[in-house]
Amino acid sequence: MNILLAKIISGCIGSCFMKVLTYPIDTVKSLQQCGQSTHRPCYFRGLQYELLSELLSSSMFFTIYEMNSSRKTMETVTMGAGMGALLSSFVKTPLEYYKVKHQCSRGIPTICIRGMYSHFPLTLAKQLPTQIVTFASVEHMKALIKKQLNMTSEQLPLPYIITIGFLSGSLACVLNNPIDVLKTNSIYSGSVIKSANEMISLGVSSLFMGLKCRLLVSGVNVSVGYTVYETMANTLTVGKAY
Repeated sequence: MNILLAKIISGCIGSCFMKVLTYPIDTVKSLQQCGQSTHRPCYFRGLQYELLSELLSSSMFFTIYEMNSSRKTMETVTMGAGMGALLSSFVKTPLEYYKVKHQCSRGIPTICIRGMYSHFPLTLAKQLPTQIVTFASVEHMKALIKKQLNMTSEQLPLPYIITIGFLSGSLACVLNNPIDVLKTNSIYSGSVIKSANEMISLGVSSLFMGLKCRLLVSGVNVSVGYTVYETMANTLTVGKAY
């Protein structure tokens, strides 16, 4: 199988697989960030939007990322992750809008492009640094470990891949949590300004709303998702070379 196609398929399968497993925790996170944590959640409400979002955005992201980062220098990784995040945000924004509305049991308004994309700047502000930090730290840690172990092969041992994914996902999660709180709350309330004012009134604690759930979801998602991505891509491309 073509290496680029194998990596795209592997990335999509890994991402979607983990979204299904961790979606109940994501639902709890959304309710906490919207101040609805006392409600009894329907844990898988809106999953169809999340899966469609992940499938489309991941395929776009990994296509752009792999096409621009095959040499895996820090510059190409940053450029690939940045461009991938930019394009995938266009797909993710409207589907995430419907996902959060369903998770929080809010009425779904008539389709309105302007309404669905009202939080696009926040989605991009979250996705862009998240993907750059995640993949840049992944590649940096991979290079350091290979240097320490004097490895020449591309594939790292499984424990290292899992650890790298978890640390990278957790780091990005801590950095972008305030933006995620504002984004989720603004979808729920329908106003970025109103959500920002609520966060200001709550003080510093608002910056960490839902962080425990997000750390678990993000760490596990990137850890297992990245492991599936690496191992499946290498399996599908045995004997191939760039």
